[in-house]
Amino acid sequence: MKLMQEQMRRIRETKSPEVRATLLREHMHTMMEQMRAMRAMGGG
Repeated sequence: MKLMQEQMRRIRETKSPEVRATLLREHMHTMMEQMRAMRAMGGG
């Protein structure tokens, strides 16, 4: 969860559209991994 919060902070602070797009891609990847892990633990 901390990693995702840090990613969101960096997305908000960056001015470059290219960097923002890269950070958003990383954030989405992290979110998907965490959802997959929750499902594996029986959370959904």
